[in-house]
Amino acid sequence: MNAVIGTSLGTIKIKLLPKIASLIVANFVELSEGTKEFTDSKTGKVVKRKFYDGLIFHRVISEFMIQSEDPLGTGAGGPGYKFKDEIDSSLRFGKPRYFGDGKCMI
Repeated sequence: MNAVIGTSLGTIKIKLLPKIASLIVANFVELSEGTKEFTDSKTGKVVKRKFYDGLIFHRVISEFMIQSEDPLGTGAGGPGYKFKDEIDSSLRFGKPRYFGDGKCMI
């Protein structure tokens, strides 16, 4: 399963791992497609639309990571709910993981 994210600087292709992180992947997909309700950080109202459209990357560390998922652009916002972490000790994220086709794993 892959995600393709269009940005002003180009396209990001991400390999999703639903067998390892099923809750995280499902949440990401549902928010991406606009099928999951969330609380709008700006209005406080529960809405159902594509969550990620128009968001900025509020944290960028060159050659290491980018971070989004905050409609406020400060790192303090989000969809208004939390869910269980899915940590798999076999995965290491100390550097970008690229596949032969240029895709990055999350």
